[in-house]
Amino acid sequence: MKKKQLDILKIGIFLLGISALIFAVIATHWYYKLNREYREISSTQFYSYCNRDVIVISAYSYLKDVKVFDENGSLICKFDLIRKNSDEICKTNKYGIFLVVSGDLKKVTICENNIIIPLPQ
Repeated sequence: MKKKQLDILKIGIFLLGISALIFAVIATHWYYKLNREYREISSTQFYSYCNRDVIVISAYSYLKDVKVFDENGSLICKFDLIRKNSDEICKTNKYGIFLVVSGDLKKVTICENNIIIPLPQ
């Protein structure tokens, strides 16, 4: 009778070891996937966003000849150089869709008039 209990104990320990191995493989896969996605996000050259009618361009690398165009293709702003890890601002004086161009890279930035109207009390 003791022999059967020992066999069940060995099988239980074996199954726990297999589950720990599967967990380690899943955790390692998740870590490398997350690390790869983080590197892909940070590898972009710049990021642009709009606050009211001002476009902010954040450079993650040195950018040369940066231009901002409105929806009609008119040049709004031009920067000869934006240094790495720095920002530039471009006052648009209007709302709409703008195109930020740096070399081959183009990014669309939307400026909206987000006026907050308080609710009557």
